[in-house]
Amino acid sequence: MGIYYQQSAIDLTRDRTDDLKFTSEYKTLSSSLFAQTNTPIKDNLALISGLRFERWQSDYLDNNQISGENKENLFGGKLALELTTDMDNLLYLSLTRGYKAGGYNGEVNLPSESLRRFDTEYQWNYEVGGKFNSPNGDVINHITAFYTDRKDLQLKSSAIESDGVGWIDFTTNVGKGYSYGIEWQMDWQPVADLLISTSLGLLKTEITQHSNPNPDAFNMQGRAAAHAPEYSFATSAQYALTDKLTA
Repeated sequence: MGIYYQQSAIDLTRDRTDDLKFTSEYKTLSSSLFAQTNTPIKDNLALISGLRFERWQSDYLDNNQISGENKENLFGGKLALELTTDMDNLLYLSLTRGYKAGGYNGEVNLPSESLRRFDTEYQWNYEVGGKFNSPNGDVINHITAFYTDRKDLQLKSSAIESDGVGWIDFTTNVGKGYSYGIEWQMDWQPVADLLISTSLGLLKTEITQHSNPNPDAFNMQGRAAAHAPEYSFATSAQYALTDKLTA
């Protein structure tokens, strides 16, 4: 069991000219309670269950007299089955629910005042994976397959200013999306002082619903999510030259 508390304040000052100087303050307060239990079902099978309750509060104010307050009760959780073998291998299934709290858009000329606040995004994540050791213990493989279902998806959007020149950037809830993929990592220790690690990730994402309030604006439906590369790869080697020096 645990308690989590965080308080933060973000101050922004944007200097263009004296007439266009912009200042804002965004404060957040998060208080959470969480608990996790491990319940044996059989000798090598266990049920992992966790729950998180969070009280989220945010306050926004700027020198254009735009202000707002947001208070939410947020819930997340986890259920997982873990099976261990005599070789110390691990197989698991899990279901988790996560969230990303809502917030405010501080731009003055939003296309609609209904876009001033955006809501919390929720995700359901389904995973199956395992950890596998070689018979002599010098190779460890981790592999995970996952599927994530996103609701009230938070997406960065934009619109043209009324003068037809500038852009207005804002975040809004646009609908639904998903992602799925596979992640693999291998650690190989051929000798006592050398460790070689390799990892590979494959990812597919899509925005399946984009409910843009402006029918003339760009629509992201059918597009991949931003900052979501289709593949990622890394490899490294570490050699212990001495007990205190590693290359």
